[in-house]
Amino acid sequence: MRRLILKYLCVSILCVLGVTPALTPSSQAQELHHSNSIRVYVDCFLCDRSHIKSELTYLTFVRERQQADVHLLITRQGTGAGGTEYTVTFLGQNRFSAIHDTLRFISRQTQTRDATRGQLVDIIRMGMVQYLARTPMRDNLDISYATQAAVEKQPEEEQRDPWNHWIFNINLNTSASGQQTTQSTSLSGSVNTHRVTRQWKMMLLGATDYSEDLFQLNGGEYTSITRNRQSRISVVRSLGNHFSAGIWGSVRASTFENLAREIAVEPRVEYNLFPYTQSTRRQFRMIYGIGPKWRRYLEETIYYKTEQQLWQESITLVLDVVQLWGSSRASITGSHYFHNFSRNRLQVSGNLSINIVEGFSLDVSGSYSSIHDQLSLPRAGATPEEILLRRKQLETQYNYEFKVGFSYTFGSIYDSIVNPRFGGWWFI
Repeated sequence: MRRLILKYLCVSILCVLGVTPALTPSSQAQELHHSNSIRVYVDCFLCDRSHIKSELTYLTFVRERQQADVHLLITRQGTGAGGTEYTVTFLGQNRFSAIHDTLRFISRQTQTRDATRGQLVDIIRMGMVQYLARTPMRDNLDISYATQAAVEKQPEEEQRDPWNHWIFNINLNTSASGQQTTQSTSLSGSVNTHRVTRQWKMMLLGATDYSEDLFQLNGGEYTSITRNRQSRISVVRSLGNHFSAGIWGSVRASTFENLAREIAVEPRVEYNLFPYTQSTRRQFRMIYGIGPKWRRYLEETIYYKTEQQLWQESITLVLDVVQLWGSSRASITGSHYFHNFSRNRLQVSGNLSINIVEGFSLDVSGSYSSIHDQLSLPRAGATPEEILLRRKQLETQYNYEFKVGFSYTFGSIYDSIVNPRFGGWWFI
């Protein structure tokens, strides 16, 4: 009897853990499916992988790109109308190493999330046909084409744009929180309008925010208020597949930076080493700007100034790369004031995500600024309360930030099954 009970417990534990001593018929069918199907690796940021797997069940999805027959690289960028252009690059590997393709589609700003992910699945389905046609799975393909008569034509009046490519966006946010001895309220709003065509890119922005903190301490009441306002305008003209030029301007005020008003105007030129048509995969941009700046301060500065007229020059280098091995972004910006070249700033930042070996990835990001241009610091300094609450800018010659992390995944190479129970596998 003891042996029977022990045997029963062992079998039960193995079943709970999903361990079987032999390959079951269902497992055999699954292995057969894996051997005949095409292995696909989906490489994207913030896309609905579960939906893709659920809709394309005839494909086998793997969690490592090295194990895939087809690497799907999905990138996106904003359009002038506020929508998103998705670029799906099909990169054949192993038996399909000579077959590559790129397909694109645009989701409108007013489009639902479900419609967008449906478009993405359709594009993937279309692009995979060329691979399926080269396997025994072609016997199960059923391709159809809707004739022009069956396609619903867009009315001519809808093709005209009464807004002439202008897009408007209004935001208003408020929040309140508190407990027995503290209260916090904030109010912010913005109005944004932009117009983007093949030749022009124009943007207007107005924003303001107000925050107030109330503290009750030792029978006293303390209030801390921060206000920021800004308006920006930029007009950019395309000058070919590598060059563009424009003008940028701003008007702003900030209690944190001791600015009652700042007006800046800066013409800029940009050169992209790679054609703009490759912007979703790689960019190397060089931006140069020069222009005047007028300032009036809330308090007298450490340089005994209450107002000031300045000229500033800046240059920025930006590198963006998205490849099979991962992605990287690096930028460096240098600027200075002409009245005193020692009043300058150098900012360096970057992030790197690398798939080093199968299952092991490394993520590194960081930034560093060498700061010698804090002309608006108030001569009176900051109170301990303003320092603790970070209500005023403090003098510094540098700031930095650094992050590093890695992940290692091992186990089954297959990643096709979707099980949403208890919120997917994040149920622990």
